[in-house]
Amino acid sequence: MYAKCGSARDALAAFDSMRDRNVVSWTTVVTAFAHAGHPTAALRLFQRMLAEGIAPNKVTFVAVLHACSDSRELLDPGRMIHRCCEESGLGRDRSVAISLANMYGKCGDVDTAASMLDEMFQPDVIAWSAVITGFAQQGRSSDALHLFRRMQHEGVIANKITLVATLSACTDSSSLADGKFLHSLIVEKKLESDVIVGGALVTMYTNCGSLDDARRAFGAVRRPNVIAWTAMISACVHFGELDEALQIFRLIEAQCLDDRELLLDGIVFVPLINACARLTDLSQGRRLHARISSDGSIKVDVQLGNALVNMYSKCGSVEEAARVFDGMKYRSTVSWNTMISAYAIAGHSEKVLWMFHRMQQEGVEPDEVSFVGVLSACNAAGTVEEGCKYFGLCCEEYRILLEPQHFGCLIDLLGRVGYLDEAERLLRRMKEPDVMAWMMLLDACRIHNDLTRAKAAAERVLELDPGNSAAYIMYTQSS
Repeated sequence: MYAKCGSARDALAAFDSMRDRNVVSWTTVVTAFAHAGHPTAALRLFQRMLAEGIAPNKVTFVAVLHACSDSRELLDPGRMIHRCCEESGLGRDRSVAISLANMYGKCGDVDTAASMLDEMFQPDVIAWSAVITGFAQQGRSSDALHLFRRMQHEGVIANKITLVATLSACTDSSSLADGKFLHSLIVEKKLESDVIVGGALVTMYTNCGSLDDARRAFGAVRRPNVIAWTAMISACVHFGELDEALQIFRLIEAQCLDDRELLLDGIVFVPLINACARLTDLSQGRRLHARISSDGSIKVDVQLGNALVNMYSKCGSVEEAARVFDGMKYRSTVSWNTMISAYAIAGHSEKVLWMFHRMQQEGVEPDEVSFVGVLSACNAAGTVEEGCKYFGLCCEEYRILLEPQHFGCLIDLLGRVGYLDEAERLLRRMKEPDVMAWMMLLDACRIHNDLTRAKAAAERVLELDPGNSAAYIMYTQSS
């Protein structure tokens, strides 16, 4: 009774008071926690069940696999449960196999999920949708679209979830025809007025480069919600139509006054603020920020806070960016990187390093973007010792895959202060040194009058970019 009413903890209390527990009672309590959104608790109960020698049935496996589908971090437990399914002889059961495909798809192991579809007898639309969604989320658009065509060929009828997932795989102009075909299916099913489907269509047409089609798709939505309105605003911003985006925003505000159920959400502001950042329109950005601050119901979450920090940074107001950053309750790695980049662009090298140390002290692990900001600051300040220290920290302690930007910052720094041997050694550590890296070394050779090294560097630049006039001039001067 408690499980069916959604009270997992009461169900567990009743379960713990039972003297005799069988597979049915264990499955009931595992299912209660799995469906109540407590995957870790469901997994612990499943392990207790095994430890007490109770053999799971197919309903138990379906429940615990549902729990694993809640997070990509639960892929390893999901694989363990898959082995249990095979050992019990239930791995080929249709409902268990569908749950396995769904779990692998949602946990990001889409290749395993797809292989399970091949082995499965008549997979249902839920299994197909999970794998299509997995491919789309990993950016494997062609695989997602191919799988959708296979599903159709096998006679499985797409539902709303399948169509929305497949629309998200149409990501550029090359897939516009696929997107329009999906739109035709949506019209056949009379789903074009659905707010979720309509929002997905708007986003698809935006990605595929057709603002007019995005407008028409939005116009077909019966009662747009905040997500659909945001999709349309994002479309206008994407195509540089900021005035139209602001006009739509004003319409939302008016509708919110008329309809108490329609609440203005912070997500609506994100594309508008991003547009202000792109156009460096500080005055409009400030007006939008003031509108957010004046409405007590709008919470500045991580996404909105990051957008505001980025906007103030791009518009040259680092102090305002810092105030927003300091006022954020939760900060992601992106938040820290945006603030580090803001100080780096403004030439505040000391504050870049201070921000980086704060980031470490608060237990946020820096990534490759963090180190680009830090190394850029060291380069701008001309601090060779600091630059070498952070470069070593990047690759040795944090094991970050070094990108050309990381090498470029230190090559430029070493070269400018005259450490040409060290700069060239570092350049040759790069897997494939690009034109920019060789040009940095060439420029350093010019500054420090190393004509022999300059000639060799110029030759490499001209091999990669035969039309590079600066390299050609240096080559002729050093010959």
